[in-house]
Amino acid sequence: MFFFTYQFTRNCFFLHSELQKKLHGEQAFHTTYYRTDYLTKMRIRVPDKGYQDKIVRLLSSIDNKILINNQINQELEAMAKMLYDYWFVQFDFPDEKGRPYKSSGGKMVYNEELNREIPEGWGVEKLNSFKVVTGKRDANFGTENGEYDFWTTADKPIKANEFSFEGKAILIAGNGNFYVNFTDGKFEAYQRTYVIQSDDDEMLIFMYLACLQSVEKLRKGSNGSIIKYITINDVNSIASPFNSEVVNRFIDFYMPTMETILKNKFQNQELIQLRDWLLPMLMNGQVKV
Repeated sequence: MFFFTYQFTRNCFFLHSELQKKLHGEQAFHTTYYRTDYLTKMRIRVPDKGYQDKIVRLLSSIDNKILINNQINQELEAMAKMLYDYWFVQFDFPDEKGRPYKSSGGKMVYNEELNREIPEGWGVEKLNSFKVVTGKRDANFGTENGEYDFWTTADKPIKANEFSFEGKAILIAGNGNFYVNFTDGKFEAYQRTYVIQSDDDEMLIFMYLACLQSVEKLRKGSNGSIIKYITINDVNSIASPFNSEVVNRFIDFYMPTMETILKNKFQNQELIQLRDWLLPMLMNGQVKV
């Protein structure tokens, strides 16, 4: 019964609609709050135990698939960040003989723009060469059953009925925990969320990893202090050491990983929509298991 109750109460839309029926009837007006004494005494019709178990098994299988996809993505993203660090921070990418460049004595030169040594012959790629804008929507623009992702300053998107952006994009939350995400498709963005796009998808994906590393430093503050906001200048100044031949090799290696991550994210969105649609259908008998 515990797992059935969990699945039942997690669907706020269904619970809210059931409460409305109990309080006012099918055609009555809506209220936005309920007294706790009424809630504790209220009875809501539920299926028999055998049918409850079937519902739980079905919805739990969807939840488990979502969990597995999230775990796979976490592992893939951790591997990608580690590989970026190894190639473009420690500079131990494979040289022409397959040896780690810096550890094998590869020549390093000081770069004033990055204020550090980088391999000889390398340059710098900065986000200010990309299209960087902020969203225009406030938080109230979101809606429960919208068609498009609405990226706020949270780690996961909510939904909206309209979109202002389309295609691949890096998303950086300008306040809060400064989450960095990568998305592909039609979406909307909050006014404190930075949206970075480019005609070059491969370079955008490469700079996504640079953003993850750079924003982590911004989050902590260059002098150890905590910052409250990321400014447009902070975003435009995000940079990565760059060498076209090495970056192309890195992208060839990393692209299948990124495609898997995006595929899993898209599948999870579909599974969440399916789960949230199924529960009220199962409860009112419109769908049977």
